[in-house]
Amino acid sequence: MQALYLSNKNALATGRILMQILAWVLFAALPILFFPRPSFGTLPEQERAAYLFMFLSAIPVVAIFYLNFSYNFPTNYNRGKFLRFGLVLVGGVAVVLALTLFVANGFSQSGFSFPLPPNFLLRAMTYRCLVAIFLAFGFYSYSRWRKSEQEKVKAELGFLKAQINPHFLFNTLNSIYYLAIQQSPLTAEAVERLSSIMRYVLTEAKHDHVPLQSDLDYLSDYISLQRLRYPDNVHIDYKVEGEAAGQLIAPLLLISYVENAFKHGVSNERVSPISIHLRIQPGRVDFRVHNLKMAAYPGTADDSGIGLENTLQRLNLAYPRKHQLEIRDQAGSYEVQLHIQLT
Repeated sequence: MQALYLSNKNALATGRILMQILAWVLFAALPILFFPRPSFGTLPEQERAAYLFMFLSAIPVVAIFYLNFSYNFPTNYNRGKFLRFGLVLVGGVAVVLALTLFVANGFSQSGFSFPLPPNFLLRAMTYRCLVAIFLAFGFYSYSRWRKSEQEKVKAELGFLKAQINPHFLFNTLNSIYYLAIQQSPLTAEAVERLSSIMRYVLTEAKHDHVPLQSDLDYLSDYISLQRLRYPDNVHIDYKVEGEAAGQLIAPLLLISYVENAFKHGVSNERVSPISIHLRIQPGRVDFRVHNLKMAAYPGTADDSGIGLENTLQRLNLAYPRKHQLEIRDQAGSYEVQLHIQLT
């Protein structure tokens, strides 16, 4: 089965490479396709040289595409380094144009009466470079969207796994069971909160953005269930300041850091304080989570939830240049400060 999977994966990769090669060959042949002439064998020598030149001149244009797609857009544009982005963009085109004139001059000095004037060459190559840059931007934007969708699916599946794993359900249902035995009025509320968590992950979290209030309700339900699990030794300071109505946020971002606090900041032997503060302003969320480092809770899996690395990737995709994340990992404590510009 593993060999079959690797074989299919290699076949897909080979297919993508072949498709790219075919696409660039067609791109290089556009001058010939759009400007038909007699068959290649009957063309004058100068005209054949012009066609050969226009075909081979696509090679530096392809380099312009991959320079921007693989480096300039992700490294400079996406990180807000616009001066460097512009220098690479203009510099790459300038190099291609200079190379074009150099090669054309070489054709002419080799004895050919080159039929393409320099002004035409510069206009044609500038146009092709611009097409390559726009294609690079389009494919880069599409790849970011695909990656964002993949990361979101990973987040949904990861949190669904976290919420339905036996340890979480066992402790939550066990707490609800004791509430029911005691005929506590909190029983119905606990069941409703567990149901709300499952419903949010399965339905609302599938969207690119959700109402900020819905995400905070999910966070509140999660914290309330943790209070049931640790009624005595865990002191939870949860505060929300500001108005969330009318604002949107990418789902399942804040919960990862809260889940991490309960995973590593809870001890059965001593008091475990966990502080969770949110300050909401128009178009902005300031989020802070602080906990002491404790021994891992018995039975807690190291891979619960989607993980902080996945959350960081989703932040970079959903809010490029619009978030600040500071993590203070000290000897006895762990603190996360996250600031997100929602608009």
